[in-house]
Amino acid sequence: RSMTDRPSNILFFVIDSLRRDRLSCYGCEKETSPFIDSIAESGVKFEQAVAPAPWTVPVHGSLFSGELPSTHGSHRRSKSFKIPAKESLAGKLSESGYRTAGFSANPWLTPEFDFDRGFDHFSYLKPEPPFPGEEVAPDEEIEDLLSEEGIKQVLTWLTGGNAPKRFTNGIWKYRPGSKSVRTT
Repeated sequence: RSMTDRPSNILFFVIDSLRRDRLSCYGCEKETSPFIDSIAESGVKFEQAVAPAPWTVPVHGSLFSGELPSTHGSHRRSKSFKIPAKESLAGKLSESGYRTAGFSANPWLTPEFDFDRGFDHFSYLKPEPPFPGEEVAPDEEIEDLLSEEGIKQVLTWLTGGNAPKRFTNGIWKYRPGSKSVRTT
């Protein structure tokens, strides 16, 4: 394509785990998604799509590479996006003259897992704990915290401040997908 007949802007908008039947632009009777509906009205809306895997990392690896998980290498035991930057969607757009930027608030789609590959700019919008003024949790592996000494440490930590807020921050720290939880 020549520079004149290609789109001047491309917005690749991804929402992890959103059901199609909950969006107005796909037939939900309630007006649930006016902003997304306006994008769908003036852009390209896909009527059929199939996820190549049941969870975030391999699906986004496929979205960002056009390859199946067996090719791009992101799966349960290898959570990194292994496609070279130039071969990623962002890398190909950059090579075509587009300025690319990625923004993610998803703890699985971060530079830690190489999802910044090919972008000119990438920002991980790290979520803050629910109560930023309180400590988050003891900085130990969760297995260590379940030992007798670990339980004493957690109880001491909880009673050292606002217990409900500290407990909530502790749950936030060890939520699925956080770096604090070891997954194998």
